[in-house]
Amino acid sequence: MHLFPYILQTLIWIPTRFVLWLFGSFRIDGIENLRNLDRSHGVIVMSNHTSILDPILLAAALPPGSGLRPLFYVSLPPEHYAHLKMRYIAGGLIFKLWGAYPVYRGATTYEEIFKEHIELLRNKKTVSIFPEGGITKTGGLGDAKPGVARLAEITGALIVPIHIRGAWKISWHEFLLHKRFLTLTVGEPIRPSIYSHADLFSHIEHLSRGV
Repeated sequence: MHLFPYILQTLIWIPTRFVLWLFGSFRIDGIENLRNLDRSHGVIVMSNHTSILDPILLAAALPPGSGLRPLFYVSLPPEHYAHLKMRYIAGGLIFKLWGAYPVYRGATTYEEIFKEHIELLRNKKTVSIFPEGGITKTGGLGDAKPGVARLAEITGALIVPIHIRGAWKISWHEFLLHKRFLTLTVGEPIRPSIYSHADLFSHIEHLSRGV
């Protein structure tokens, strides 16, 4: 299944970037922080979660030739979603082909919860995780869960913080009429260390303030 996310994300990269730029003035600040990364232990992309568009925005940000594609995602299992529509999307074929791997609910250790993602990182892949565990309800940053810190601790993967701005509660009307500006701010890579999950998430907080 690893081949399908690569093919899909590669094929739609150019048209996606064009559409995002045309209607959303899509901009990536700090793009240099996504180049020439040490991928010997895999790369974790952590970002705030503002909308269902976030996985597309993150994949569109990956520079050609960076070696970071495809981007695999930490997703919630379908049964987590109350709405049947979201259950269908989260558990559907397209979601899986895009590179989403759900966590194992009911597992007792992080090695079991993130079994698929740990394997991906150990195979030098790129994994995206939203530390808040879901889409923000306020538009601001929520509380971080310990997933990023534990994944980095287990695998030694490099962490890249990204802040997404402009996509919260965006409508097709706003998008097509060019009323939103979509911006991703990429921070400097973080080496795995004794950082707690709150310390790691503070890097996204700094990016949100332009620090």
